[in-house]
Amino acid sequence: MNSEIHDLLDTHMLRHYEKELEEISSLLHEDIAQKMYALFNHLQYVQQYIDDRQDRTRNEEMIKLTKCTIEDLRFISQDVLPFCHKGINGAIEAFLLNYSKKNGVTVQIHSYGEKKRLPQIVEVFFYRLLKDMLKELADLFTVSHLEVTFFWEELVQIKIDYKIELQSKNKHEQFLHHIQEYNEKMELVKGTICLVRIDEHHCQLTISIQNER
Repeated sequence: MNSEIHDLLDTHMLRHYEKELEEISSLLHEDIAQKMYALFNHLQYVQQYIDDRQDRTRNEEMIKLTKCTIEDLRFISQDVLPFCHKGINGAIEAFLLNYSKKNGVTVQIHSYGEKKRLPQIVEVFFYRLLKDMLKELADLFTVSHLEVTFFWEELVQIKIDYKIELQSKNKHEQFLHHIQEYNEKMELVKGTICLVRIDEHHCQLTISIQNER
């Protein structure tokens, strides 16, 4: 199979895969979450007419559980297909908001110029690779700060500051090997990864992708 045919096949499969994700996302958000929301409203209505204290407590617990389930469903729906309406910037911002809450990371986001979409395959590739990398970083080290800059006529750039604890020094050598693998993947969409060792315990990882048309 020649390179051109292989690239066309990859693009076709990606679009088919994203279409399936779109259907799953829609099912979670528009169908299941809406049904759960109807149940949530009904439980709240019933709560007004429950006299027994124990029954009221149990129903209140079900209301809280239903509310949490709705929030989880909507987050999963967004996580499955974050690009449908928001583009790469909205997808990254939504993911980093949750990442910040979960890992206690400070996040700064800057945007310059007129927003525009990247090619679909580039958006998907970049976003999912970023997610994998950040999750791996959070598992191994202490991520302290994230700075995202959208230079819409030039590039999208993400700077990640993380700390290497004493007990994780050996893991960092393994991570450096993964960085090389990530970089090779990024090169496929004209992206780069640069790692700078600030001192013995602190590093800054910069991920950039060209945004030129």
